[in-house]
Amino acid sequence: MARKKQVKKEPTKKTPTKKRRKKREKSKGLKIPPPLGPQECNGYKIGQEVYCYRSPDKKLAYGRITTFHPDDVMHDKIIPCFTFIDQVTGQFRTAIFDDIIDEPAEKIKRKVLLAMSKNRS
Repeated sequence: MARKKQVKKEPTKKTPTKKRRKKREKSKGLKIPPPLGPQECNGYKIGQEVYCYRSPDKKLAYGRITTFHPDDVMHDKIIPCFTFIDQVTGQFRTAIFDDIIDEPAEKIKRKVLLAMSKNRS
């Protein structure tokens, strides 16, 4: 029997392939847990914007309520208070419900706007 001669094939040059980027999966959205604590206290709701005097330095502030603290103890007394994001300083602050200004005058609103413009420039 005759053996067939094996022919060596020349190696073929492969063209370099580009690495493919992985496709981003669409996010299904973050599930935000419900906020802890009460959603309403003393007639105010979370997310409501208020003018008030912040605690303890009694400076004028304006911001959105984030959390209620209905049973906070201060000087051996239970004093309900809340946390808000102060638009003047950009920080979380605490204030007492008694220090909220329900109907702010134009003078108070101008003071807050002036303080906000000073801090941003």
